[in-house]
Amino acid sequence: MEEWLNGVLAPEEKVLWTGKPEAFETLDAAHKKPFVTRTVLAATIAALLIGVYIVALRQGAIQWGVILVVLALACIGPVNMLTDADKMRKIRYAATDRRLIVFVDSANSVDYDKITEAAFRCDRAGHVSLLCGKGALRAKEHKWRGYTWVVPEYSDEQKTRCDRFALYAVDDVEGLRAVLREKIPSVL
Repeated sequence: MEEWLNGVLAPEEKVLWTGKPEAFETLDAAHKKPFVTRTVLAATIAALLIGVYIVALRQGAIQWGVILVVLALACIGPVNMLTDADKMRKIRYAATDRRLIVFVDSANSVDYDKITEAAFRCDRAGHVSLLCGKGALRAKEHKWRGYTWVVPEYSDEQKTRCDRFALYAVDDVEGLRAVLREKIPSVL
């Protein structure tokens, strides 16, 4: 068993499949346009705010430190996306006899009985991902990466139906598909 699974598995839980995201470019076909759009939008908003703050600075209403804060905030969005892609390269996946597990710094998982909808989808860059739940299935493809390393979201307070969970760019789609056909045949 792979070392990262130590401490993650419940007693007598059996690993049926392990994988990871296949190699991908940070700004591939699915992610480049949203990245550029967000960056241009952030830069435009920052430029407008800086203009307002410079006028206020000349009138003595604020100090220079405020402009630095605005610039720092404008940089967070684009830098955050790049660090998210780096984080994705460290992710590991597992399918056990009970659940799907995504491990980054800690484990996030969803039990099979909580998955009422799921599908394998291919993005414009050619990466096949497993999307679980209505929220994930309806999401635009540039959101799929982010759903991989966050805690699963549920559509009800009792957490009986997973709404958003994903395994992005699975390196062994057929191996995972075989396990899921057995574990959640009514869904896939």
